[in-house]
Amino acid sequence: MTQSTPSVDLAFAAVPNAVQVDCVELNRIPGLAIEACQRLDLPELERLAARVEAIASRHPTSPRVLALVRRVGHVVRFQQRKAGRMLSGSGLEGL
Repeated sequence: MTQSTPSVDLAFAAVPNAVQVDCVELNRIPGLAIEACQRLDLPELERLAARVEAIASRHPTSPRVLALVRRVGHVVRFQQRKAGRMLSGSGLEGL
């Protein structure tokens, strides 16, 4: 008989206070996004957006997490657009 190994997401969901840990991380992301935008660091902004999506996929039924994901996702996307506009206006987008 073969046992299947649980996915990382399922293993993390079994961690006590997983929602609380992810909410703390989500609350830190807007500040990190603003800093990345000021540095014009588009790869970091993309990484933060992916992180928000990963957290959302781990807690699809948690209203608290989904509300934070919605708010933080808006901030990250806004900062991505802002950095993109700043780069295109400065002529540095190819660097």
